[in-house]
Amino acid sequence: MIHPSAIINQPAIIGKNVDIMENVVIGTNPVAYEGTIGVNRVIPLKGVELGDNVVIHAGAQVVKGLTRDTIISENCVLGQQVLIGHDCFLGRGVRLMVRCTLSGYVEVGEGSMICAGVVVRERVKIGKGCVIGMGSTVTHDIPDNTMAYNVTKNNEAVRCRPIKTVRGGFKQWIRNMLV
Repeated sequence: MIHPSAIINQPAIIGKNVDIMENVVIGTNPVAYEGTIGVNRVIPLKGVELGDNVVIHAGAQVVKGLTRDTIISENCVLGQQVLIGHDCFLGRGVRLMVRCTLSGYVEVGEGSMICAGVVVRERVKIGKGCVIGMGSTVTHDIPDNTMAYNVTKNNEAVRCRPIKTVRGGFKQWIRNMLV
């Protein structure tokens, strides 16, 4: 089901059984410039691809790709007001909670969950089966099966750090989401 208030700009490929709720925008143009800021605006050459069984909640935006399609794989869920930047890739079964922001070229591995209010810097890779804690600012890659969230260490600035490995019952719960 695609809500009548949703905007889907072309090029866009929409999979089967996709639920797009009110005020969602698919395929917004990225903000990117070559050279001096404000000069030679880059026009997107790619689009957006949504896999099967994707759910996108109210107010979310998915930006077109510059060098490759922005891809949201099957069984993904995007919460309210999520922003997916250009050229991002979301693996199968990824869950993004309310108001997450992924900058350009971010990759999220299958079965990962990114909690509410997380901001991910451009070109960061989050591994498979990860959990990123609420309100975190992710500036570095996160390895597979890792729980990470904002912490301070030795009075350094707060940033997202790996805390522990995801295993046992929680790891099985993540696997079950992929079915």
